[in-house]
Amino acid sequence: DVVDRESAYELLNKKLTVAAQTETATTDTKSSNDPQSGGILDSLGDAINSPVGKMITKEVTRGLLGVLGLGGTSTRRRKGLFGL
Repeated sequence: DVVDRESAYELLNKKLTVAAQTETATTDTKSSNDPQSGGILDSLGDAINSPVGKMITKEVTRGLLGVLGLGGTSTRRRKGLFGL
């Protein structure tokens, strides 16, 4: 009797294929049912929390407060060597 057994490669390949199919199925159902996955507000939140976003937010706030006259003096005049 000739027995054609599956090799380890074939067994592992089959397991990987099944795992990939189940992962794809769960990802598809999760993304379609989750109302908070992605969106404009998440992108905006990520942009504001980035270092560049924080710098831009700070400068815009300072500019608006300066226009409204609510900004304090952020620079001090230093006196020279002779008090002038």
